[in-house]
Amino acid sequence: MKQFYIALATLAVVHSLVSFGAYRVFTKRTVEQSSETTDRTEFSISEARVEIISRPSVIVWYMWAGYIGLAASALYVLYYQLRHGHS
Repeated sequence: MKQFYIALATLAVVHSLVSFGAYRVFTKRTVEQSSETTDRTEFSISEARVEIISRPSVIVWYMWAGYIGLAASALYVLYYQLRHGHS
């Protein structure tokens, strides 16, 4: 049974890394430069603003489905251990 928990933890780590990587790669971002000038000076203040244009819902669904699947398998094994008394 210890091997199952090691495999479950490994899958959780791998799933988290893949989800984070996919989210970073497939999320589009834009950087806008806005400059403001003061009244009587030549100084301009540049400010970069990062705005997320689109958040791919497929990746969010993949992430949640993976975690729900991992939790369901852990609950099933716990149920099986309690029901049948295996360790």
